[in-house]
Amino acid sequence: MALDDLLTMLERRGVDTPDTPCHPAEVSAKPAPIDACTLDTPDTPQKDNGGNDVSRARDHADRKSSRWWLFHYADNSPKEVSYCPLVTHAEALAGEPDAISAQPFQPVPRQPKERLRERDETLIRVWLARINETNDEMIAAVLNQCRGDADARASFISLAKQSNH
Repeated sequence: MALDDLLTMLERRGVDTPDTPCHPAEVSAKPAPIDACTLDTPDTPQKDNGGNDVSRARDHADRKSSRWWLFHYADNSPKEVSYCPLVTHAEALAGEPDAISAQPFQPVPRQPKERLRERDETLIRVWLARINETNDEMIAAVLNQCRGDADARASFISLAKQSNH
């Protein structure tokens, strides 16, 4: 689970949705044979939209939301920015007026150089209790994230320390 997903889950903690069954009645659990194929459907005739394909693609990109954005500037210095909550392409560019482009991306977690220390785990557990996080699965997810992602660990420890002051 990525840090972004975990943070989103924490933000939406009060919203609960029902579980989806693993194999709904109308979906077969049996995989299709390798050489299976679907019937061909007739092509839908395309209408000339007067060159609006670029406009539609841009509109779609503007509606796509992401937490992580990579901005490019005229001086060729890229900058990674994280937003919480998620923002669209247009909102991201509005926040960085000097940027010439922005791309959503998923960061690659850095592996920690050492195991999660007991005092750091305790600090994080105390912070989670302070923010009223009592769900055992969520607590385990946060601690697992801290064990496998150095940046997530640093972020959660920083949040925990800030809340102590």
